[in-house]
Amino acid sequence: MKAPLLALLVLALTACQTTTEFPVTSPHYLIPVGSHLVLKQPLEIPPVAATVRLQFGKIVSRFNSQEFEPLCVFESRIVGEAAQRIEPDSFEIIRVRRDYNSTWAQAAPPTGLIKAFASEGGSRQYYKTELFLHSDKQPQILVMTCQHAWEPGLGSFDLRPLTVAEIRQALGDYFSLQLAGVDL
Repeated sequence: MKAPLLALLVLALTACQTTTEFPVTSPHYLIPVGSHLVLKQPLEIPPVAATVRLQFGKIVSRFNSQEFEPLCVFESRIVGEAAQRIEPDSFEIIRVRRDYNSTWAQAAPPTGLIKAFASEGGSRQYYKTELFLHSDKQPQILVMTCQHAWEPGLGSFDLRPLTVAEIRQALGDYFSLQLAGVDL
């Protein structure tokens, strides 16, 4: 009877541990609210789109991204007929949310002739870190979502949040991520 109570107590105490107690190098470190995502050069969101994707420090299309590698999606509230030019700016991180979701691992190639299954009876899971952004100069900017996919037997990551270093690597020279209380 004492062992289950002890296990419950340990679980309760570890559930109270905040993610800010982890070092910046840990995937469990939570980017603090009040941090800044600084756009260092103009960025263009294509016509009839609200997002631009960054991976390996470069802009990539939705169809050319590698979902098992760190990927960040910069999102505007606006979808326009013309391209949106986002000017260099410092976006304050006003909220951080982590989540994961699953999708059935089935995809049809562009030809539609063959169906490819990533794993028999499995699902692909995505771990996302959403950085909700605010700028007085560019209020249409909503969020930066950084993520990677995981599937049993595929990919190099476990199902875990991306580290700050992995997010920075995906953003390359386009953005700098300045952590409140850490980066000066």
